[in-house]
Amino acid sequence: MLSQRKIELNCTRYIFRKILISKNISEKLNYFHQKFLMKKIISVVFLFLIITSISYFMYSKYSSKSITLAKEVTSPEDCVRRHFLNSVLLEKCLGVKMKDDSIFTLNNCEVIIANKMLNGFEVKMVNNNDTLNSFFSFTSAQNDKKSILGFTSTQKVNSKSVFLQTATAILQKAETFFNDEEKVYGFKTKMERTADFYLLSLKNTDNRKPTTEEVYKLIGNVENYIALKQGKIKNPPMLNVYEEELNKYTTMVAVPTTKQIEGQGNIYFKQLVDGNLLTAIVKGGSFTVEQAEAQLKIYLTEYKKTSPAIPYQTLITNRLQEKDTTKWITKLNYPVFY
Repeated sequence: MLSQRKIELNCTRYIFRKILISKNISEKLNYFHQKFLMKKIISVVFLFLIITSISYFMYSKYSSKSITLAKEVTSPEDCVRRHFLNSVLLEKCLGVKMKDDSIFTLNNCEVIIANKMLNGFEVKMVNNNDTLNSFFSFTSAQNDKKSILGFTSTQKVNSKSVFLQTATAILQKAETFFNDEEKVYGFKTKMERTADFYLLSLKNTDNRKPTTEEVYKLIGNVENYIALKQGKIKNPPMLNVYEEELNKYTTMVAVPTTKQIEGQGNIYFKQLVDGNLLTAIVKGGSFTVEQAEAQLKIYLTEYKKTSPAIPYQTLITNRLQEKDTTKWITKLNYPVFY
């Protein structure tokens, strides 16, 4: 009986030991299984991060698009063409320093202009070892009063490319310049109507341009005649000097009056018709005024305006009294149809 009891006890111990061993093995297996899963998850996450980083790098470097930029400016196409096809004017327009009339640097990028055409030119940009070939264009818009500036390239570049930044900077500089009439022509223009209808005029011809004293001597003769006829002067005197032929200059002065006064001798009465006047105010001496007159002629050509009569100056400042030519104020008047 005791022996049987002992046998049963031993069997129970054996079975219990087996259960403990089995449980311990199961726990170890579970531990290793969880550790394997954790390593697998970490590996997958790490692999995902690597793939994402590579994809982002590949996208930013290679998965880009071609350049197509455009700006509308308030200068006509002929004006834009005149500035961009002339290296001196291009410097003024973009605020850059030209090298060999066709190369300038902007944003650490060398810009090379080639193959100039009537509607634009080819542009090659170089930055370190990278190169971009593109085309800068200008086309007319809004009945030749405005222009569209365009910049295109079929080569792929990303949004942070120095080439895209440079192209954008060129267009922004051009837009700022061409939207400012004073920067383009040196003055602001204004469309007005004829204000002075009754004039008394005097003309003189010489082999040279008149001096300031000679101009005001002619004006004085007209003003004295107006006083003699008991008339009243309405506005400042007018002046027009032009070269009829080589070494033959004609000087015309006129003084506006409040009423019609008949002329006498070499003093003539003139009556202006009501019409449009393209005007500009210029500050400076005779040379500055002559330059402004030349620019105003260019303005008329580029804006396709037609003049039915000769232009003239209004001498707002009395040049005999004011000796400092930088303080002279002159109004340029150009009769136009529209």
